[in-house]
Amino acid sequence: MTLHRTTVLAPSPSELVEHLLAETAQSEPGPARVEPLLDLLRLSTVSIDFGGELPEARTTSGEPVRALLDYQEQLIATDAALSPKRSRFSSLHEIGHYVLPEHTGQIVMCSDRDLGFRAVHAQEREANAFAAELQFKGRLFKLETAALPISAATVRDIAAVFDASFESSARHLVETSLKPCILAVYEQTGESDAEMRSTFVRYSIASPSFGQRYGGQLTDDDNARVAAVWTTGRDIADGIVDDVEIETANGETTRFRAEYFFNGYNAFCLLCA
Repeated sequence: MTLHRTTVLAPSPSELVEHLLAETAQSEPGPARVEPLLDLLRLSTVSIDFGGELPEARTTSGEPVRALLDYQEQLIATDAALSPKRSRFSSLHEIGHYVLPEHTGQIVMCSDRDLGFRAVHAQEREANAFAAELQFKGRLFKLETAALPISAATVRDIAAVFDASFESSARHLVETSLKPCILAVYEQTGESDAEMRSTFVRYSIASPSFGQRYGGQLTDDDNARVAAVWTTGRDIADGIVDDVEIETANGETTRFRAEYFFNGYNAFCLLCA
């Protein structure tokens, strides 16, 4: 008798996202609903004041815990201090840990760093990417935004539809775009006075096509246009638009539309050809 080995392929993260959305009837634009996902996966959730009730709780890197997943108890806990948007994303992040292949263990504890762009460990970055796909409804987001301009007005509309932050909406718009574009997120240093304000690029995110040709980093520190939009109460779509030239490694230059805007916390620049 000859035995034949059968290879079972694990579903990709995108396939898992589409399955979860289909099984919970979330195929229309709108904020992702966590409760149907928890019910489907038979997970429970609780809000905890980690600082007050569990001050000793720390991640492996020694940082305070903001969310955790207990595999055995099938429980997700999120910090009571998190805003509703951050709490929802944190729950989606822990769902990612629960369903993604090779994300196993007894208890997974995540810090602010793990739940954001600064995540170091590969599994935390994977859980963040999975949570973003769930938050913005997977393929639906790409279909809804494919024909839209890469602009602050589009970011504002996306954030309203999906009840997401401006920053996460801008980041996902660029990450999933077929167009060559890049998002730079700025912080300020030094004086708060507009004439003395100094800024630097905290991080940048490039679309795949932009990254392949121009790289994924944008160095644009101490930009006067960034300082000019850094005004409390300024509407996100009330930015400054300019043209800039971006150079490839072989010396070719392309003119890009640059739009600078402010969300009340950080300034941003969207570059798109």
